[in-house]
Amino acid sequence: MPLLAHDNGPSSLTYVLTCKDPDRANEAVGILRRVLARGDAAMVEAHSNALMAAMPDAPASSLCQAVVEAATGTWRAESGVLFVVPIRTYLRMKKPPM
Repeated sequence: MPLLAHDNGPSSLTYVLTCKDPDRANEAVGILRRVLARGDAAMVEAHSNALMAAMPDAPASSLCQAVVEAATGTWRAESGVLFVVPIRTYLRMKKPPM
């Protein structure tokens, strides 16, 4: 996860998947967005497994880790790294399932 600087906000850690196929990269983004919105990976499990099977090992492993971390709301980081989750993201993660 690299630290990215933003013009209109604080720097943030962002996953970068080294995937040469733009269609697969867009699929990965869609999967991660759905997992973050719901806080649950079960609804995308079949889709994410199929996508990971079609990707090379390194990006597939990164996507798998990103899905787990997005679903649980916990991100792996080295000691001393501070995560700041925007309040709307935090509240969305804490909503009861519909």
